[in-house]
Amino acid sequence: MVDLAVEQERRRAADRDAVRERRAPGERRRPPVAQFTWEDTVRIIQMVAEPPEGVACPRCEGWLLLGPPDITEGVTTREVHCTACRYSVAIVE
Repeated sequence: MVDLAVEQERRRAADRDAVRERRAPGERRRPPVAQFTWEDTVRIIQMVAEPPEGVACPRCEGWLLLGPPDITEGVTTREVHCTACRYSVAIVE
């Protein structure tokens, strides 16, 4: 048998509002828009220009993903993302 008084107490709207939303975004290690420093960007451009050289993130040695070319007003850019530290940069080809 279910005690209706306890069941009603458990379902109060005030209690539900006080609890943090479970579907709220969690804390991230770094912001999703974090960008490489200028020195790291220069190293990445050199790595992309010379494919035989080992290509790895200059910050954490993680994998780098080279995005598709994006042509805007005649300028071709590509985004480079690190899969480990989530840093990114747009490079001009």
